[in-house]
Amino acid sequence: MQIRTPRRYRGVPRRRIISGRRLLFYVMMLLLIVSGIAVFANRSVIAPVVEEAVQNAIYTLENRAATAIGPSPTPTTDYTNWMLVGDSYWDRGALNEALDIYIEIAAFFPNRPELYRRIALGLINQNRPEEALVYAEQAINADPFSSEAWAIRAWTLDWNGRAGEAISSAVHALELDYENSRARAYLAEAYLSLGNLDQADSVVREALEYDPDSPELYRARGLMKWVGELDRSGANEDFARAYEMAPNMHFIAIDMATIEMGLGNFDTARELLKIVLQADPENELAPVQLYALYQ
Repeated sequence: MQIRTPRRYRGVPRRRIISGRRLLFYVMMLLLIVSGIAVFANRSVIAPVVEEAVQNAIYTLENRAATAIGPSPTPTTDYTNWMLVGDSYWDRGALNEALDIYIEIAAFFPNRPELYRRIALGLINQNRPEEALVYAEQAINADPFSSEAWAIRAWTLDWNGRAGEAISSAVHALELDYENSRARAYLAEAYLSLGNLDQADSVVREALEYDPDSPELYRARGLMKWVGELDRSGANEDFARAYEMAPNMHFIAIDMATIEMGLGNFDTARELLKIVLQADPENELAPVQLYALYQ
């Protein structure tokens, strides 16, 4: 059995003539119509403002798109830093590493005769005199008035068996700088190559009076004692002094090792060659001498 609860009489609600929602709709429409009329009436003033806002929005979007998809800029190589790296190798005696860098960047420094001088010197250290002469000529092209450029040309000419031309080049270097010790040392070596021991000795003696700290001069005097006077012990003393002044010039140490081998001092020769290889592992002459020690 279901008990029914009687409903209360609520009466009939009265309808409003205009609802709140409809009134709000009419007000919004009225505002839109008024705004449209105002915009149309003032279109000459409002249009430029709207156009500028649209253009700014388009420009911003274009910039964002370009930044999002644009390629990364290509990095530029700073060859001056590479020069500093090469100089660091050079100063500590790693001539082959320095030489590789110098040759790589040489084209970017066409007016630096010192760079080409070092390349020529490094190639002599590798026993590559023909290539060294090419770079010595480039040193002169970099600066025809550089005494050092003409001096290195003289030395590379002498290493190429052209002692007469070497003398002319060394003399010209001295014309540009009378006190150039390297030029005098290379001049003396060229005289020695031609068998003119007295002239070579005279040049070195005079030069050492005003520049007693030139490794090139002591090496030249050592060569005279070794080749001309057959004084190997005296030659090694001069070579040792030159190598102390220029410890990155390993061909001097190799000459010393050769003399020590001739004197029967094989342990001393071996130690000298090891020093060279520790500083310059890619040196090409030291391994040849070491091989000769074990034959």
